[in-house]
Amino acid sequence: MDCIILQNTYCACIDLSAQLRSLLPEARISCMTEEALDVVDWLGHKGRHVDCIIADTEACDGDTIDIFRYSSVQLPLILTCSSLDEAKRCSGLNVIGMILKPVCQQDLKKALSQIYNYCQL
Repeated sequence: MDCIILQNTYCACIDLSAQLRSLLPEARISCMTEEALDVVDWLGHKGRHVDCIIADTEACDGDTIDIFRYSSVQLPLILTCSSLDEAKRCSGLNVIGMILKPVCQQDLKKALSQIYNYCQL
């Protein structure tokens, strides 16, 4: 599985990366960043593809939900958020899982199972 990790701090990126790799040692992290626009830019290059994006709803450069909606990002998304009320703002995006912060392995595992079902891996 190839994925992008977007979290609002570098430490959160590293923590989520470690949790992901402990659950799925074969996982490949194609891009790890603190800014949603970096993700949009990365996806804009021809030949680049990932299976999912694991993203914080608040990136360093603003509201991830709005940035992804405006940029028409349609990849499967697992969102990490402070409140499940944020799910109400996700219409138009391909959100297949939401994890309340702080992210724990059990919640990540549950969300990843949705990715596997979605991608039919």
